[in-house]
Amino acid sequence: MKAKHIAIVLGTLALLAGGASLLTGQQKEITGVITSAERPAIAITDMRGAGDAQKYMDTFNATLWSEVSNAGILKMIGKGFYPTDVPQRPTDFQAPTIPTTPARRGDPPPKPIRNGPWLTDWSGPPVSSNYLAFGYTGVQDGRLVLFGWLFNVGQPDVTSAQVIGKLYFGTLDAEGARKVARDFAADILQQFGAKSLAGTKIYFASDRSGHREIWSMDYDGRNQKQITQYASTSGMPAVSPDGKLVAFTTYAGGNPHIRIHSTETGRRMPFYNPVSSVVETPEFTPDGKQLLFASAIDGWVQLCIANLDGSAFRRISNVRAIEVSPKVNPKKIGRAHV
Repeated sequence: MKAKHIAIVLGTLALLAGGASLLTGQQKEITGVITSAERPAIAITDMRGAGDAQKYMDTFNATLWSEVSNAGILKMIGKGFYPTDVPQRPTDFQAPTIPTTPARRGDPPPKPIRNGPWLTDWSGPPVSSNYLAFGYTGVQDGRLVLFGWLFNVGQPDVTSAQVIGKLYFGTLDAEGARKVARDFAADILQQFGAKSLAGTKIYFASDRSGHREIWSMDYDGRNQKQITQYASTSGMPAVSPDGKLVAFTTYAGGNPHIRIHSTETGRRMPFYNPVSSVVETPEFTPDGKQLLFASAIDGWVQLCIANLDGSAFRRISNVRAIEVSPKVNPKKIGRAHV
């Protein structure tokens, strides 16, 4: 899933190798999305880890539950309703045996003989779930690896029940555990037409370093990093549609002007600015090929547009009033008019 970015302003296991081939052989490709008149119910097991992976499973399980729950599109089944024998992999499911001896006249039909965990343990009461997310983690080549599955437990057998069967990789630490949990959650939510915030970055302005600089952080506030080091006043960040560029206004070097940085490398990109007492409120066009901003070219602050290097600059508003904060939809440009 392609990561999105938002700008705001603020003050050794052999078992692993076997499991990998099992996943590859069973994985299905799903097209479209799952729809339902009511919110589908999902059970998410507390997963366990092999070896050093177990150290990070509390973080993993909490993150996975939170990511899916916070999306608000699925009914979460409380873990107190779950059976005691929780599956870790599809081979843990054992279909019940149907008795071959016919029932005597007047007796109820013989009950299936339970051979181990089965889909109906989760689809029937007290769980009464539609879907089950389960799996386990381990360590492979020094990395944390998650074997994750999503089953539609209303199906008659394991093969038809599988919706997701996939490997997820992260670093062998708490952050890696969060990453694989978020990636798994994103794939789960995608089946129901929702998008996860996993990978999303927020860009904001802060003066915590002593000067107002541009910072970034994950959508949940983690991994806060200072992007600019201009020892000046910078603000009004805007991010390109593909998330690869951030544009902002800065007073570094004197007059206000626009600067553009790569979000991937941090490198400053070339941008030719008009000389003006006001250059502010940058906004990328939906195709990411041009930049809109406000500038005082001849006294009045007006809306302008230019290519991403500042070339082909031209004014697009011409009124005797202040025009700032351009916002673009596919056909029209909105702005603040004073």
